[in-house]
Amino acid sequence: MVGGDGVWHRCHPIFACFVGDYPEQMLATCTYYGRCPKCLASPNQLGEHGPFPPWDHHKATETYSLADEGVHQFHAACREAGLKPVFHPFWKTFPLVDIYLSITPDILHQLLQGVMKHLIL
Repeated sequence: MVGGDGVWHRCHPIFACFVGDYPEQMLATCTYYGRCPKCLASPNQLGEHGPFPPWDHHKATETYSLADEGVHQFHAACREAGLKPVFHPFWKTFPLVDIYLSITPDILHQLLQGVMKHLIL
């Protein structure tokens, strides 16, 4: 990469976090709209306090590795895992990346508007 001084430097960037609103989080994690991008809470459990198991990045990576095997097998594996059938997501080959841990909270939409909704209703 080129630094601010114009000198080329060898860099090894690491994907550490993904900042986006809820629809962008769903696209990045390849999960369905209405689900949690970080855990396996069902849509009717969203907003409940309690521990829910996180999405398994290793299982998702294995599922997306089937994309080259066959269309029907790939779609069946994605349906079973609860993931969208995306052909090679951008994060699949990044080393040291767990996309489900990399999602940051969407403060505006998930916290502030959620609190206001509960205060008003």
